[in-house]
Amino acid sequence: MKDLRIEVKIKNNILYSAIMEKGYKTVGEFSQKNNIYATNVGSLLNFKRSPLYEVKKGRGYRRKAVFLEGSGETLAWSKEALNLSSILSIPVEDLFPEQLREARQNLYIIEMESWKLLYNKPKSLDDIVIGNELKEKINKVLKTLHPRTQKFLNMNFGLNGEEEHNMKEIAEHFDISNERVRQILHKGFRYLKHPSRSKYLRDFVEN
Repeated sequence: MKDLRIEVKIKNNILYSAIMEKGYKTVGEFSQKNNIYATNVGSLLNFKRSPLYEVKKGRGYRRKAVFLEGSGETLAWSKEALNLSSILSIPVEDLFPEQLREARQNLYIIEMESWKLLYNKPKSLDDIVIGNELKEKINKVLKTLHPRTQKFLNMNFGLNGEEEHNMKEIAEHFDISNERVRQILHKGFRYLKHPSRSKYLRDFVEN
C-alpha cells in the first residue's frame, strides 16, 4: 500500500478570490458576517450545485426570474447566485462565467510512495489533473472492450492497479502462448483505434 494520499479538489477560483479580496479569511467567516448559509456558498464554490436552474412554463415565479441572457427564458440564475453577486458587488455573469456553468464537483486522488515525493520533482497540478482525466477517459474506453481484452491491456500497460507486464509474463500468467497474447493485444489496439472509441482520447493525443 502506498503511504501518501493526495487529494485535489476543484473550486470556482473566481468566486473564491472575490470573497478573499473582501478581507474575509474563510468562506465560513464570509457566510456568517453576511447571514447566509455556508453550505449554499460551498455548493456553488465546489460545483455541487449549478448557479442556474431550468424555468418551466407555467411556474408562478417565472415573472421574478432573472434569466440568463440568450437562453430564451429557459434558464435563470439561482437565488443563491444572485445573492452572492449582490453581496460581492460583482455581476453574476462574471462570478459564474460560461466555461464554469456546467462544471461538476470533481475530486482527483493520487496515491504514491513518500520517497518519490522526496527524491523526485513533483508533478505540476496541471499534470496531475490531466493525468487523472486521461485515466478516466482510458477506463471509459476500455470498458467497451471484452473483459479479457481489458485485462490484457491493463496488465500490458500497468493500468487500473495492475503491475506492468510484458507479453511473455502475460502468457505465463494465463498459460497461453506468446503469439496468442500478441493477437489479443493487437485486436485490442485495433478496437481502440476505431473512431467510436478513439474520439474520447483525441484531445489528449492532439495536445
